[in-house]
Amino acid sequence: MALHGVKGALSAAGLTFDDVTFVEVEQPASDVGRDGAGRAGSWPGLRELAAGEVDAVYVKGARSAEQAREIGAVVAVDLDAHPDPRTRVNNGTPRPITVHEDLLADHPDLVVSFLTQTLRAADWAAGNLEAVRGFLEAETRSGAQGVATAYRGDFHRGLHPDLSPERLDLLKVQKDFLLVHGFLAADVDVDGWAAHEPLAEARERLARQSGEPAYPPGDEPAYLPGEAPAGLPGERGHGSSAAVPERDGAAV
Repeated sequence: MALHGVKGALSAAGLTFDDVTFVEVEQPASDVGRDGAGRAGSWPGLRELAAGEVDAVYVKGARSAEQAREIGAVVAVDLDAHPDPRTRVNNGTPRPITVHEDLLADHPDLVVSFLTQTLRAADWAAGNLEAVRGFLEAETRSGAQGVATAYRGDFHRGLHPDLSPERLDLLKVQKDFLLVHGFLAADVDVDGWAAHEPLAEARERLARQSGEPAYPPGDEPAYLPGEAPAGLPGERGHGSSAAVPERDGAAV
């Protein structure tokens, strides 16, 4: 995640990996799962940043934004603010919903039901910003300021699963990055991986229940089989940035 985040920050300045030196940092221990007590562990690299051992780190999410603020770091590159969405592409951006191909083949109705509920939740979120922020505070173990920093603008209006060509192209950017840097053993045909029918059926089902059109004119019905993305929620609003320490009031 950090590798692609740094690439996005560098590309915004016309730079590449050749222009920086990477430093391996410790992976802090953190609680995992719903039963984890207390707040999540420190974001990797923030301790080294505070100690002056590195010049910048990639930071993503509400809690890490709070932790960066706590050590006096400031944002050097705000990836969410960049007009090109490709600078934000990373592990969860866009975030695919995936199912195993056996589940899709043997129990398609379960997949459609899940997607229907996801669409219904996205409809609800679009009109309930403060409630959504409350859920995010609990999910990320963060305060209101951290959530407001990481999830900005109209992010709550873009949570509907969507397999439009634009979203699939962004997923291909991530796939290509993973392949080039050795994280994938073989290439993946993203278009062949995508199965559009379940999401289209979920939209139709929700439309029958509400009496509204399944999707606006021109909006592509969609879905992703194989272990397959069943939809790609919005790519903006995860608080991706590169942080640097603030010394004497200046970003260094």
